[in-house]
Amino acid sequence: MHSLSQHIVSSQRPFACPLANCAYATTTKSLLKIHSASHSTESFHCEHEDCSYVGKSELHMKRHLLSHTPANSENKLYACPKCHFKAKTKNHLERHIRSHTGDKPYPCPYCQFRSSSLENLRKHILKTGKHPDKFMYECQLCSKMLSTANNASKADEIFKTNSHQAYQQHLKTHI
Repeated sequence: MHSLSQHIVSSQRPFACPLANCAYATTTKSLLKIHSASHSTESFHCEHEDCSYVGKSELHMKRHLLSHTPANSENKLYACPKCHFKAKTKNHLERHIRSHTGDKPYPCPYCQFRSSSLENLRKHILKTGKHPDKFMYECQLCSKMLSTANNASKADEIFKTNSHQAYQQHLKTHI
């Protein structure tokens, strides 16, 4: 019964973006707040010397400011074994190493495009216009349930989102 109630809430997505031209809706207020930053016209400028970063929200600025702090208590950086690049996090080094290997582990679900970073895949799907009305995450389990029930006309009931967190939360409704 609990799973059913979670599924009903996730399919209703009661928290909708109030902007007229935006179809974003989610299951939690916190995800809507994060999304709202994408519409911000404010600018948050980094005050560190020699840094030109400009963010759209306080949240973006807080995340950016972490880049000015040491990676750990010993001030160690992660060094690339192939060039002079150094990163403050292991994930950033792994992303950089893909520039040497050519690895592109992020496939587009709608075409043959592959990307070396999730952010580049996001830009490909949402910003290039090659996949209008498509989302980063569309629930394949919802899709299978509708196709087995011969309800192809109810494609709008398939869970779709651009938030990984909302998608992960939705997948729990299928357990």
